[in-house]
Amino acid sequence: MLGFLYMKEGAEQLKGHKFSLVIDEPTDMATESQMAVIGTYFDAESFKMNTVFIDLVDLPNGKADTIYTAVIQCLQEKHLPMENVIGFCANTCSVMFGVQHPISQLLRKHHPWIVPVKCSGDLIRQCASRASLKLPKSLEDLCRNIHSHFRMCLQKRDAFREFQDLPNADDHRILGAGHTRWLAMKICVDRILEQYEALKAYFQGVAIEDPTHTNDSILTSLTNAFTVAYLEFMSYNLGRLASFNKLFQSEVPLLHVLKHEVSQLLLGLSLDFMELSHVRMCDPLDLNVNDEEHHMPLCNVYTGVKASKAIQSVGDSIGAKHPDITLFQHHCKQFLIECVTEIQHRFSNLQELDFLRCLEPAVANNLTIPSLAPLYQKLPYLEEVASVQDVDTEWRKHSTLPTLNGSLPVQEYWRGVFTQKDACGNQVHPHLSKIISVLLSFPFSNAAVERVFSQLRLIKDDRWTNIK
Repeated sequence: MLGFLYMKEGAEQLKGHKFSLVIDEPTDMATESQMAVIGTYFDAESFKMNTVFIDLVDLPNGKADTIYTAVIQCLQEKHLPMENVIGFCANTCSVMFGVQHPISQLLRKHHPWIVPVKCSGDLIRQCASRASLKLPKSLEDLCRNIHSHFRMCLQKRDAFREFQDLPNADDHRILGAGHTRWLAMKICVDRILEQYEALKAYFQGVAIEDPTHTNDSILTSLTNAFTVAYLEFMSYNLGRLASFNKLFQSEVPLLHVLKHEVSQLLLGLSLDFMELSHVRMCDPLDLNVNDEEHHMPLCNVYTGVKASKAIQSVGDSIGAKHPDITLFQHHCKQFLIECVTEIQHRFSNLQELDFLRCLEPAVANNLTIPSLAPLYQKLPYLEEVASVQDVDTEWRKHSTLPTLNGSLPVQEYWRGVFTQKDACGNQVHPHLSKIISVLLSFPFSNAAVERVFSQLRLIKDDRWTNIK
């Protein structure tokens, strides 16, 4: 009953708004035959993105036609017109965004005004996964094997605590790395670095008492002089990718800054192995990272402060020109090249989002786009929301407000436009505010699905506690 009322209330909210669809499978393995359907829209009154749980759709199979039909039927049952749907977001699996007959194509075929957007977080996780293949496989094996060693055995964890006291390491558990969400490797790597000396001392004893192939492999990696340098390199670079991922798990509208953030990430990665003068001249989205003419010497590849310190320490022992030092630098360079290449490939369609440039304060305040008429040509349904002439008049007029300037953050800028009142207390830019609200309703990740499931679990737990 609670779930029914929750969904009914959410559907009523969506009826009065243009909204985006976000779909995904629940993370609960018990519900693997269902698909969560979420609606997101920007609410002008609260000035934030609202996320509405529409329904859990039963799926007899995972085929694109089946999922598409089930989602459409779900919206029809909730009396939500497809004309209100402006965007679609999901993870990047083949059934959603593949080459052959994916759901995104089905939506565009039958509802051509819908803008499909791949989940930014899912894309960057795939980039991390592919780039990490350029590093020695033993690093990933080390992370997973150490976690597996402790995962199901309290006795082993208790034994390890004795070694944590030796180097004054914190009493923290070893964390695991996800098989599908590769950026989870970042927290696993950091925890191993934190507990490194304790782990090495612990596995020296374990390898003697229980000389299995896995235990021997762990000890071999931990005693390898290069392991810390590789782990520090991974921590630094996976941290950059994880920061990007975290940004696009936000609850504020961000699709309009996606191109800028991707470009900045590419610039930072490219500078670590390419000449600054060349990087400055090129669009980071089109930069040819395989052009070795503009690569820095291998010894100058930037690997991060801690990794550089670690490899320098190794070099002091075996010589800075040792072949293994060169191999480390080569692996790091190949990681960076692959990472840039993957990001360029997976975010190759960002120019399709250029219609959102009008949201940028510098563009809006300076009337860099003098008229929003081209926006109406791109999104004809905007005419249902507000007349193009009314919007254009307010678009040009708003730039004269003395309280606004192009350096303001996006939300602060448009909050100023939305809340501007005349002498009678009426909104000065009602039509423009409606259009901007629509543009801020486009999706950028499927993180909203997990947030809704967390909310539902909390509601369920509260109800169960009250019953008991």
